[in-house]
Amino acid sequence: MNDTEVETKVCIACGDTKSVSMFFRDSRLIGGRAGKCKACMRKAKTSLDGVVPPYEETAHMIGKRFGILTVVKCVGRTRGVLRWECLCDCGQMAIRLDRGLKKNASSNCGCLNRKRLIESIRIHGMSRTPLHRIWMGMIRRCHCDNNKSFYLYGARGISVCERWRSAFTHFAEDMGPRPSPKHTLERIDNSGNYEPGNCRWAKMDEQNRNTRRTRLFTHNGKTQCMKDWANELGVHYVTLRQRIERCDGDFVKAIGG
Repeated sequence: MNDTEVETKVCIACGDTKSVSMFFRDSRLIGGRAGKCKACMRKAKTSLDGVVPPYEETAHMIGKRFGILTVVKCVGRTRGVLRWECLCDCGQMAIRLDRGLKKNASSNCGCLNRKRLIESIRIHGMSRTPLHRIWMGMIRRCHCDNNKSFYLYGARGISVCERWRSAFTHFAEDMGPRPSPKHTLERIDNSGNYEPGNCRWAKMDEQNRNTRRTRLFTHNGKTQCMKDWANELGVHYVTLRQRIERCDGDFVKAIGG
């Protein structure tokens, strides 16, 4: 057999000589290729589309159950594959392909998927509430590297504990309701993770005192930020800051202690 005979093959349907690549592989046949070319095989399949087979050929499927679908009748073919009209236990009708119907043990009209989706949304009844948005924002900052604030949280090694990540209900249960719209989620230890014991509800001015940029001063065993010390000493914040700067950062000397 020469190279030309190996590379070409005559289609038994159309009679044309074509490259062997135009024939489907079939190890059961001599030469390892189908007798009909791909174009003729596709044409033979699609020629049956829209034609409903005789009842005798499909009667064995009528009344059979697959998942929660019961086969009612055959309504034709799609690319040679039989299509079945089925009645779902929920009362809806559905059209399913033969192979998909037989392979899927949980066949349904789509009602089970809709039910699962509704249940997942209603599991806590708080989707899109301010508390739910706070929970989502917390997770995104720590675990989504495309979040604009990730470099301040996740990139620094700050994470959300597994309990809170696994379910919003756990977060809501541990933190309780937000005291007011002015309260936001704050970590007590600014370098710690989001977890029970290290988080609380705080107003923005309280959070501003708990940032990495806030300078803390200790005097007589008490540690506070400069603004709190100014309030306690009865002086203006700017005045106290200027005194500390003139004393080269010596807080005790600045307040005359």
